[in-house]
Amino acid sequence: MICFWFLPLTKNQFMKQMALGLGIVILLLFLILKVWLLPQMEVATGYAAKKMCSCHFIDGRHPDTIQKQDLNMTFIDQTKTTFNYKDSTAESRLFGLAAQKARYKGDLGCVLIRGQDNYEAYLSPIDATGDQHRIQKDSTHFDEKVLAEAKNYAFLPEHQTRALVIVQNGKLLYEHYAPGYDSSSVFNGWSMTKSVTATLIGMLVEEQKLSLADTALFEEWSDDRRSISLKDLLQMQSGLYFEEKYDKISTATNMLFRSEKVADIPLSQALSHPPGSAWYYSSGTSNILSELIRRRIGNDLFYHRLPYDSLFHRIGMNSAVLETDESGTFVGSSFCYATARDWAKFGQLYLQNGSWNNETIIDSSWVAFVR
Repeated sequence: MICFWFLPLTKNQFMKQMALGLGIVILLLFLILKVWLLPQMEVATGYAAKKMCSCHFIDGRHPDTIQKQDLNMTFIDQTKTTFNYKDSTAESRLFGLAAQKARYKGDLGCVLIRGQDNYEAYLSPIDATGDQHRIQKDSTHFDEKVLAEAKNYAFLPEHQTRALVIVQNGKLLYEHYAPGYDSSSVFNGWSMTKSVTATLIGMLVEEQKLSLADTALFEEWSDDRRSISLKDLLQMQSGLYFEEKYDKISTATNMLFRSEKVADIPLSQALSHPPGSAWYYSSGTSNILSELIRRRIGNDLFYHRLPYDSLFHRIGMNSAVLETDESGTFVGSSFCYATARDWAKFGQLYLQNGSWNNETIIDSSWVAFVR
């Protein structure tokens, strides 16, 4: 037979044990909030503030539409955003426990504010090339049935397609937009921005400001990372640790939505593989490249004008806005906005081996290397 004895507790002893137990529960809840929940809430509010700011101030969309169409993911859909038009900010909050703010800075786009917000840099007037590079409509015959099938497939509800533009032989063959969008709407290119960054790198290589064989690229890399070459970065085989995950706290989400400077986190990572030995898709790599461009140019005015003077306006991508982080570095992995027609021009530039209107924009050898 098993017997249990319970020693009677005095009232003071009982209260002390209750207080101890309550303290442990509070501590555990605090740790869960700080270590697990709060970072996720910061990512959610950072994403919401940044998206609200860019879609509203750059594209002019109504906040209700942005909330419904762009913030419809679990957790993020619970954020509440308010706008302050005096300082051009959007601030998103979640359950009163986390809040993040983004500010529209004109030529720099919308910037997520994590620190003192003390970086101000605006481009001097840029000579955009107007309509001279506009894509002309193709008047040739095409198969209406085939295009209708393509459009119907692209715009199935589960695909959430907003724009379809088809260009053939450099001319606009067909376009269709979801309700609420048209040819003037600008769209975030997300990872198409990586191709813009690679293009800018190619221009610096042609000017001999960079070489594919360059190593010891950053002062911070005083260890075995000195052997990482520019080519390794471009081919995403640097060997640097990076976690390209967006459904949890990762180096990718911390980089984009919890940092003042997007290059800092990927630059600080250690090697998980020898350079050149393993491929891994890394948005961090593209932001390292963007930081490299900035340092090699060494002049922020020239740096911020580079994509516009050297690329966008030379091919008539006049709607394009390449956004920066709070420090002024272009978010070369993710944040470039342009109309669907202008994104098509960028693709057409590569189809034409880097040439536009008989002018070389990108050297054909760089186009071959990129391919």
